[in-house]
Amino acid sequence: MVNRRRIGYWRNMDHFVRRHRDRLQVLAGVALGVAVAAVALVADSAVELPMQIPTTNALSLLAATFSALVTAGAFAFWMLPLAAQLAASAVPPTIVAGRLHGRFQRRVITVTLGALAYTAVAAAAVPSSEDGSAPTITTALGATLGVAAIAALLVAIEHAVRSTRPSVLVSEVAHGVIDSIRAAGRSAAEQDVDASPASGSSTASVVAPATGWLHAVDEDALLGAVPEGTTVSLQVGLGAFLVEGWTTVATVRGPDIGEEVGGRLEPHFVVDIERSADQALVGQLTQFTDIAVHAGSGSSGAPSVVYETIWYLGAILHELVQHRLGRTARRTDDGRVLEWSPDPDAATLANVATDRIRQVTAAEPAMALELVRVLVDVRRAACRAGRDELVDVLDDQADLIVEQCRRADPLPNDLERVVAARRGGRHADRTAERDEEYVTA
Repeated sequence: MVNRRRIGYWRNMDHFVRRHRDRLQVLAGVALGVAVAAVALVADSAVELPMQIPTTNALSLLAATFSALVTAGAFAFWMLPLAAQLAASAVPPTIVAGRLHGRFQRRVITVTLGALAYTAVAAAAVPSSEDGSAPTITTALGATLGVAAIAALLVAIEHAVRSTRPSVLVSEVAHGVIDSIRAAGRSAAEQDVDASPASGSSTASVVAPATGWLHAVDEDALLGAVPEGTTVSLQVGLGAFLVEGWTTVATVRGPDIGEEVGGRLEPHFVVDIERSADQALVGQLTQFTDIAVHAGSGSSGAPSVVYETIWYLGAILHELVQHRLGRTARRTDDGRVLEWSPDPDAATLANVATDRIRQVTAAEPAMALELVRVLVDVRRAACRAGRDELVDVLDDQADLIVEQCRRADPLPNDLERVVAARRGGRHADRTAERDEEYVTA
């Protein structure tokens, strides 16, 4: 029997730690600074160095270090919102916020607060007598940590300004999509997708243990929690939204499947209240197209960013052509099978990636022309690779671009350029087919 109270406790603790991870990291940095100061004071009491620092000089040095840290920190926290505000004019604010709240920025904040805590403890440990000597190791280490923390803050400012440039954001998001497509393609190619799953006389469904976004699935624990010869078919992908007690996350079939199987498997699905776009390919594509929509809006007016998303869209579509996102399956030696089918398929992903960017180009013939050229180029690659489902999608999208250009009523010359680009792609394909027939004959 599953102890649901214990499962709920540990799930809540996991959510609490992930939700307050930044605050806990700050507290850990402060505690580490205090601990390092204590160790340095113990080292000073155990080791007598020939060089002694007067208390007045030590207090002045530590006070200057503390003031410099506070000033540099205040300047850094003033620069970060300014950089975010400038970048948000061309890129969606959510994407900018995600880059400013990255791991590097959190580590710099932690190091700075740790250095502040160390400096405060070191200053408090300096004797009040003017004739005495300050702890040499503690004072020297405090000054060194202060300089290092200030340098880290300056690097953090430069990193924030660079990472919030629209071109950098577009590139990072697009490469994240490309990496996910490649990983999904390798997973489908390497795993035993042809393994016929074991069948059984009984089936059961596993419903969502909580309402929120599917954050992770413990595949090893799932396989270990079912009897031998059982097949677990996952019905949702990472990043999917689940409703507690209603959404079916998996189906189980095999021998000796009882009603309690759902209770055993539910704890192995981690549900979070915050969606992470990096986990779901659809979420990554949506984030990528958000950049084009935001940059192409009237309030933004950043056409160069739209052009960059169009060019990166070509790279993403080429990856969909080159990698087949098939069913993945894992089989253990005792007959346990875990299936995970791609959702959605490559054709749907191509539509998701192209639809919104196509709509942005409706009133801009030059953008529409560039998008048609990209789609025609990818279509040639899809024809050579035998990906007919993607050829159909690209044809439909290219025809929609021509139609929306007609409805936008551009100048005849601009419309003719778009139409010619579309016809040129078809003509090139027909020429290639004739050349192939001639060579074969």
